[in-house]
Amino acid sequence: MNDERVLEAYRALSKILRNEKLGEDLPELTPRGLLIHKPEHLEDPHRVWEAVQAFAPDQGWICFQSEVTHFFNAGQCPPRGVILSAELCRVNSPTSLHVRPHPLGGWGVHRLETLPDGRDYWCETMDFLSVAHDVGKLSYQVFWQSDGEAGMVRRVARFCGLVPRKVERAGEAS
Repeated sequence: MNDERVLEAYRALSKILRNEKLGEDLPELTPRGLLIHKPEHLEDPHRVWEAVQAFAPDQGWICFQSEVTHFFNAGQCPPRGVILSAELCRVNSPTSLHVRPHPLGGWGVHRLETLPDGRDYWCETMDFLSVAHDVGKLSYQVFWQSDGEAGMVRRVARFCGLVPRKVERAGEAS
């Protein structure tokens, strides 16, 4: 079954679920391209911070040895320390930066960029609930690709930003 037929079947299933009122529609899948820039292997924690600063993120989360911190704008960027992992983005840009431990030691710094004209992947937006008191959700673009043997396979997820938690105040409607 080719990609177009899989998408047709997916949309038909979503319509059945909506008509039967079994819950929400399935997430919308749209064709997209994804540019995965050549990852950097960095062994010096100061170089990791240089890569983060050069990227100039607006939002993101950073995991240090003793805590996980997050920020909603560049002015809130957390204090320096040795980064264990991070996901950062520029909100009005299709690019994100992911920092992960590297299997050979040090860190892998990965830059992912969504391409609206591409058709290599099927993309959906997914939001995940957060445990942080002021973050409601973490938003991601998830990229799927057709595999002849395994069917539709999730290939990569790109961090797109944080959604603030709505705080209800006494006497205010939510």
